[in-house]
Amino acid sequence: MFLVNLILTVLELNETGPEISASIRRSLTSIRVTWDPSTISGVKGDINGFELVYELVKVNGKPSENPVRTRIVVGSNYTEYLLTDLSPFAQYKIKMAAITAEGTGKFSDPVYGGR
Repeated sequence: MFLVNLILTVLELNETGPEISASIRRSLTSIRVTWDPSTISGVKGDINGFELVYELVKVNGKPSENPVRTRIVVGSNYTEYLLTDLSPFAQYKIKMAAITAEGTGKFSDPVYGGR
């Protein structure tokens, strides 16, 4: 019962995740991700940072056999992040959520970066 209550609380921290975009690769192994904190609605408390999650979904146009999810936490003063050391000729699914003193809020709709 406690676990269910905890999950509901986390989901209610904000109504929407930030709007994010993933630019075309800056190089074969990097993607620039940008976001706008003002697009988050219903935030409960001050934003202390952002959780950025990305996952390899395709390599050379074929689904990834072993998708690995990577989590990065950045400070509230950031509005962009450069993902580096990525696989060349690959596509990544990227999403983000705001972090407050209460926890991590709702994630954005995913965007896809890379080729």
